[in-house]
Amino acid sequence: MGPWEALSVNGRQSTHRTGCPTGGAFVSAVLVVLLLSPGAAASWSGMGSYEPSTRVDETSGRMFLGADTSPVKDGVRKVYFNAFAAEQPTSLNPNLGTTQSRMELEPNVHYNALFGVWKDCNADGYVGLGDNALIEYRSELLLDTHICPRQTSGIAFNDGQWVNELLMLAQPDPCVWQSPIPRDCSTGEAFRMDSRVIYVNDTAVWGDLGKPAEDLTTKECSIRPLPRGTTSGTGALVGYADCYAEHDLVTAFDNVDRVVDPTNSLGLYFEDPDSPQSSTSRLNVHFPVNLYGNPTTGHAGVIEQDAHDDAFTMWDCAPNTAPDYEELRLDPFHPTPTRTLNPQVHDPTGSYWDSAIGLEEAVQGDCDPRTNNTLRANYRNIELESQHTSDSSQPRSRTDIVFFFTDPGQGTGDGPTDDSLGTTTTPRDLGLGHARNSTGPMWTAASTYVARGPLLLRANAKTPVRGASYETFYARVSPSDILRLGLVLPNPAPATYGQGACGSAIGPGMPSARGWVCDPTLWWRSTEGNDVRPCYSGGPEKGAQPVGQVVGTYYQMLDLDCVDGRVLPLAGLPGDGVYSSLAPYGSEGTCV
Repeated sequence: MGPWEALSVNGRQSTHRTGCPTGGAFVSAVLVVLLLSPGAAASWSGMGSYEPSTRVDETSGRMFLGADTSPVKDGVRKVYFNAFAAEQPTSLNPNLGTTQSRMELEPNVHYNALFGVWKDCNADGYVGLGDNALIEYRSELLLDTHICPRQTSGIAFNDGQWVNELLMLAQPDPCVWQSPIPRDCSTGEAFRMDSRVIYVNDTAVWGDLGKPAEDLTTKECSIRPLPRGTTSGTGALVGYADCYAEHDLVTAFDNVDRVVDPTNSLGLYFEDPDSPQSSTSRLNVHFPVNLYGNPTTGHAGVIEQDAHDDAFTMWDCAPNTAPDYEELRLDPFHPTPTRTLNPQVHDPTGSYWDSAIGLEEAVQGDCDPRTNNTLRANYRNIELESQHTSDSSQPRSRTDIVFFFTDPGQGTGDGPTDDSLGTTTTPRDLGLGHARNSTGPMWTAASTYVARGPLLLRANAKTPVRGASYETFYARVSPSDILRLGLVLPNPAPATYGQGACGSAIGPGMPSARGWVCDPTLWWRSTEGNDVRPCYSGGPEKGAQPVGQVVGTYYQMLDLDCVDGRVLPLAGLPGDGVYSSLAPYGSEGTCV
């Protein structure tokens, strides 16, 4: 599954900053005061980010504006949602909720999310202990236990040894529950429930780059990563280069061609200067071999993932002995399918990446695409080329960011084996939330993304800018789980994903609007029309439950984040703050 990068710069217009602030002692003093006064800096904070951080967060009614310090005995279970950008392989966020900084990572960024029931046991305003510090901590450090007393059963924030202020809402692979004794889908062993997780039947987290339901028809030219298909032919390369000239070069060539060859007998004319990669011009040559796939012809790329065109295969899985998906769900102990060594070359110009993935799966001994695969999990196509074309006529038909819930700590002693609390050992992450990418539990994006580069916007005189950049994150939990667990949401009424762009015209056969595909049946389709929607395991063709969301699905919680390079908020300065040189104060304004 490839990542899908949509880069955009948004924000209010601003005056150009003409100088740097003076009075270093004053700035330092303010910083000290902020560090000692977290309540003055943010309403609440988790993993380095502060919330509410944008005007939408404050006014949408989809986010709690303050921490929950009600005693556990009152039975209030408020659900909080906070997505944040971090580096890999940890989930380290360079920002601090205390200083309300809005800096961005370079060159790559990985998204994570906290989604669950939070009880601010120590009433410090942070999820856990301190700003960007411990997400879980020893009970001895909780000096006042009137909010979170020691519990010996049920949903517990303090078991007498460890305080877990945030209990994640999560849904394991549905095949876990298919046998009377819940079992791990891959190993067949008893499924060890994590005491830091509240298991629900239907939940999801996803995100897009940009504002909610943003109009995507505005033309932009990304400096990096390259638009999808740039490396597939001469027309795509010309289109990428000419984007910076507002396609004046192709237009000028066509004007000359009309004079020299009015009947186009040479076949050099480009019908659409905005899309030379789709032109029938003889100058548009599609390379017989390309890197990441040709969206115009549908030809696979040699390092494209999920191209459905393997260059070669080494093994055959005997069709009569390999268990199908339903058999594996009902019988995790099904014998390993028979593998037969049968090297075959299918398409020398096809995907060698997919071939390598298949080879790894066969070497694992199960021929089962549902099992963990190192190559699939570490696909890095966005280092060079994104999943979005430069053609604004290609509307959004998949989410930019797909989240999975990961909890590799299951089965390692991090949690008891049933719903009743037992003695817990020292967590594998030692209480450090930044270690949860590898130890869990954490909602984490399926791929790592290239941090937004400078953009060339048609409206700003062809000058690369870096200003405010937004990311919108969504989360949902089923109404039945809300009732069953007594969850309290800021607004439990479901909202419709994509409604801001499509209005009420969402459904089969509905036309696209504002750069969005409003027909959910057309989402997550490859150029060949295949369903490539990411799923829990095995793919939709095997009946696995999807994690890739489509237009028209519902959500209850929303988190709009923004980065603009602010290090410290200080009223009276340009942009009301101090900004870093790593993300200069751009002409597109600051976050609002």
